[in-house]
Amino acid sequence: MALHHTFKQGQKVYVILKDGTTIVDRYREYDSKFIHLYENKIRWSDIRSTTIYKIRK
Repeated sequence: MALHHTFKQGQKVYVILKDGTTIVDRYREYDSKFIHLYENKIRWSDIRSTTIYKIRK
């Protein structure tokens, strides 16, 4: 399954992993195997979902 994204560098993203773990971090870049965030490096095959992080009040 391919994940598509249109994140800008520095934008906060919300990542849900296949094991249910959630991560909020700033987007840096990606390559064919990993999404690189400022504090994390996550393999695409471990990700269930990604979205832009928005704080709702």
